[in-house]
Amino acid sequence: MPCPCELPAQRYAPFIGRDAELARLRGLVNPAPLSSQVLLVTGEAGMGKTVLLEDTAERARLASTRVLSVTGRESESRLAFAGLHQLLRPVLSSAGGLPGRQAQALSAALGLAADPGAPDPLLTGVAVLTLLSDLSARSSILVVADDAHWLDRSSLDALSFAASRLDAERVVLLVGARGQAPPPGFDRGFPELRLGPLSAADAGLLLDDQPRPPRGRARAQVLTQAAGNPMALIELAKVIADDPTASRRWAAEPLPLTDRLSAVINSRFAALPETTQVALLLAAVADGPDLRAAAAAAPGPDALTLVPAERLDLIKIDRNGVRFSHPLVRSAIYHAAPFAQRAAAHRRLASALHDQPDRRAWHLAAASPGP
Repeated sequence: MPCPCELPAQRYAPFIGRDAELARLRGLVNPAPLSSQVLLVTGEAGMGKTVLLEDTAERARLASTRVLSVTGRESESRLAFAGLHQLLRPVLSSAGGLPGRQAQALSAALGLAADPGAPDPLLTGVAVLTLLSDLSARSSILVVADDAHWLDRSSLDALSFAASRLDAERVVLLVGARGQAPPPGFDRGFPELRLGPLSAADAGLLLDDQPRPPRGRARAQVLTQAAGNPMALIELAKVIADDPTASRRWAAEPLPLTDRLSAVINSRFAALPETTQVALLLAAVADGPDLRAAAAAAPGPDALTLVPAERLDLIKIDRNGVRFSHPLVRSAIYHAAPFAQRAAAHRRLASALHDQPDRRAWHLAAASPGP
């Protein structure tokens, strides 16, 4: 019987179009590492970071590598060392073998000391490095930090301190983070694997791989709106499968998203100032890439209103104006608003389109609850 780590890889649907990425990640852990490696895995929400990291962790276990993992949580992002506690909890019994001051610093940081005092960031980082080094002397180690954009800064600092000093230790550190920029502390030239949109051909293959793939016009809508985002392709296919009439009802408006997709985007939208939310809804209601009508209908000419949305990567602002960072952002913002707010935005846009009677008529119709 072949060794489990040599079994052929299954082709899970989210992995379509990710052959090069899979090969790079699996190569870090199988065969088991002989020296340290650090890799950042970045990309927008839904690009497949988590499933790729989970696959790598499973490959590591099959190769007899010990896996330590932490997943950032937005609710704990302001709790110092919360992420580090989640990561090291399974191996805290080994922390007793650390040198005295390092053991004290780690215990204080994790709230395990009787009289913890103020945490020492330097000694805590050294303690994490020593602990990982000691553990790797027994077996190779894979450290996976997913959703690192939500890890607390203290934990990120301790991990990045250790990452920059790993050398001959048999430790692989994978950091998954949303967005195009590395998380704080990891912007020092670490190797990066950036997940971009799937090609048109791979997006079609992924859509065809779904249990009930959409056909005809609905298929074209899903491909256009998902724009190569794997999770969006899968989730929007579910929308059409559950309600085949959705593509006809939403022929001119964005397809409604599943709860899973909406939650990812709306968590950022909800954090914006009210004036920015109003401006973004106007942009989402606009029926095309040309958002000049939305700008004309927006309250006041102050472009700074949209700056908070750009900082959260919901939109891009350049010399051509405003555009959403992804079609899904527009859809999530549009459907998050109650009908009354959407209707009001449609009417405001219609009032700015007297020179375009076809678009004006469409917006007035969209503002009406009936035919």
